[in-house]
Amino acid sequence: MAEHNLTNRWAGVYTALSGIPARDYVPEDFFHIHILPRMNNLKLAASYEDKNQYDLTPLKKFTPETLARKIEGRYCDGGYNPAAPEKIRKMIAASPAGLVVKPAQDSGSGKDVWIGPVAEAFDEFMRGRTRDLVVQKRLQGDEFSKQINASSLNTVRAMTAFTGAEHVVIACALRMGRAGSQIDNQNAGGL
Repeated sequence: MAEHNLTNRWAGVYTALSGIPARDYVPEDFFHIHILPRMNNLKLAASYEDKNQYDLTPLKKFTPETLARKIEGRYCDGGYNPAAPEKIRKMIAASPAGLVVKPAQDSGSGKDVWIGPVAEAFDEFMRGRTRDLVVQKRLQGDEFSKQINASSLNTVRAMTAFTGAEHVVIACALRMGRAGSQIDNQNAGGL
């Protein structure tokens, strides 16, 4: 494995951005290449990346309500029951709020995610940019996060580590969208 050339430049950049002086900042590329793989079995990660599987796990309580799915080219309602497209159209039309249509896998950083009004959601779902999709109710932020930016769902991301005795928070970040943006993804212009 190649050696990484760690320099104090990262500490300087992060100190300038955060206003918090510290020598212990770890460059993101170093973290993803060297630390993350040593602390996690990345072979198991794929089983957690399929959003069509979330409702079958304890993750269900942390995810938005799913109205419809496309799994291996088959249409299903939110409860995994086979459903004809016309039934899915009616379920989507009955939703009282905006919807999100996204690939069940590989939608990180907002890739191929569509957010919009109920009236357009079914057509977006049927276009099927990918084979496996989910249609979910759009989450709304709380009153505090709406003060930051009301057009996006602003999120707090926490990274934890299990030491063998306890879970320890090792990093936190507040992600927010820019004014008028619906997403908080940094790769799509979020902050």
